[in-house]
Amino acid sequence: MENDTVENRGLLLNFAIDALGSPGIVTDSKTARESSCKCYTFKGKPKICFSKGVVGALSKPQIKHFCNPLIDLGESKRVKAFVEAAKKARKKKDLESWVEAMASELKSRDIEI
Repeated sequence: MENDTVENRGLLLNFAIDALGSPGIVTDSKTARESSCKCYTFKGKPKICFSKGVVGALSKPQIKHFCNPLIDLGESKRVKAFVEAAKKARKKKDLESWVEAMASELKSRDIEI
């Protein structure tokens, strides 16, 4: 259960980065190019992807640049809940309000962070 909570917090951080329009931070571009990306899909499309050599979730341009091959981890209840919550939370102007809105929305979907 503890790992699940840590994973949820990491996912919340990645969605915060996604909501703010920031790409993942490339720490080792060679490793990122040589590593496969693992992506959770939403409605059949890669929604949130990770790669060695990159901190955080990749942006759409980064997915095109680094994800060859792309390992599709499939749809996830957790990712679906985060996507839906993020749509509602995007209306918030500052990060603190956004995090509070995300927490509330996720709680209503039985996702504890």
